[in-house]
Amino acid sequence: VVFAAAADLAEFIIRSGATAFLIEFMVIKGRMTVFSAISLSILAGETAVFIFLVSVMHLIKEKGNKGRTDVSFMRFIKLALPITLNSYITVALSSANEALLPITLKQYGNSTETALSQYGMFEAIIIPGIYFPSVILSALSAILIPEISMARGACNSCKVKAIIEKTLRQTVWYSIFSINIMLVCGDEIGTVLSGENNVFAGEMIKLLAFVIPFIYLEIILESIIRATGMQKFSSLNYIAEYMIRISVLLICVPMMGFYGIIISYYSSNIISNISRLIMIMKKTGFAFRPFEVIFMPIMSAVTAWQISSALCRIIPYKAASDIFYIISSGLIYYGILSGINHWCRNTGIRSEIRP
Repeated sequence: VVFAAAADLAEFIIRSGATAFLIEFMVIKGRMTVFSAISLSILAGETAVFIFLVSVMHLIKEKGNKGRTDVSFMRFIKLALPITLNSYITVALSSANEALLPITLKQYGNSTETALSQYGMFEAIIIPGIYFPSVILSALSAILIPEISMARGACNSCKVKAIIEKTLRQTVWYSIFSINIMLVCGDEIGTVLSGENNVFAGEMIKLLAFVIPFIYLEIILESIIRATGMQKFSSLNYIAEYMIRISVLLICVPMMGFYGIIISYYSSNIISNISRLIMIMKKTGFAFRPFEVIFMPIMSAVTAWQISSALCRIIPYKAASDIFYIISSGLIYYGILSGINHWCRNTGIRSEIRP
């Protein structure tokens, strides 16, 4: 995990550095197009990371076990094929969905310029704003797969259920806090990401906020599904998810415009992730506790919102008020959840719940 994280960081630094260098000394002087500069920077980053990972693998191989692996090449191909097909299917359907966005927006009656502008705003401002807090969950999902796989290999079903319950609970708690931030600071987030006072972007971020738990859960649920050997279900579920999204897109966007895109995201994410959750419950037998997972964080988030909003009224500067709100609401939210957990443990309602 450490080497993988270092590789990702190095790739970002090399790619961004190469892009800045090429734009400064090549693009501005007319010696290269922007697209060529971006392509070369991506190539430089990927090449450097490839060399780094091959070197690390060689060093680990020399220091580690030099014996033969128990998994044959054909067995490895058989195990990897569903995951590979899943990736190809996801990319193909995602590309089709993105290609249909400006087309359906134009069918609504928008001009080509307006349709492309709204599409660019959705892909470059709204979606990155919604997904930004999920970076920490992506790191967690990378750790989940080996942890659950080792527990399953040791036939420790209790540990598997404990890992899944705790991870899903914390994911929902984190996503509900993210909803709180998006609803209160959505306009400011849209302004920061767009570089101007973009009311439309802020409104769409706030409108999409309520689907955040399902979007963030998908990251964790997919890791659990892969760790428990349900790759075929993952592929079929992805196909169903994108078919739902594309179908709703084709029906609703020509009639409702941009709001049809919002409906397509809600419908596809809610249906697909509920099916993922049900399948994991059947596979592992873990118990879903609505009070701990849903009601506790909602009550805590509402309380934190009220208290922090009242405290922010004494701060005259809007930017400082937003920063204070995020910090104070986070501390209050965590404190309330910790207090409820302590009370639950002492009264015996729940043996142990950790935020």
